[in-house]
Amino acid sequence: LSTLHTNDAPGAITRLRAALDVAPDLHLARFTLARAYGRTGDRVGAAREAAELLRRLPPTAPQRPEVQRLLDAVR
Repeated sequence: LSTLHTNDAPGAITRLRAALDVAPDLHLARFTLARAYGRTGDRVGAAREAAELLRRLPPTAPQRPEVQRLLDAVR
């Protein structure tokens, strides 16, 4: 996750994808992946990951509004 803070979004994407391949319900990793895609200009990738995160989050999860804002911003 720290690679996103050092402006290495492509490196972050690679590591986050690998983490999600092993554990697809790492919600923070998926949110960070959506943000990393957004930083690289890949709005489709960002929207895909944000939508997938919304699908995986419980209906009462407090993170849902923030994820929805991200999704709305990249659509």
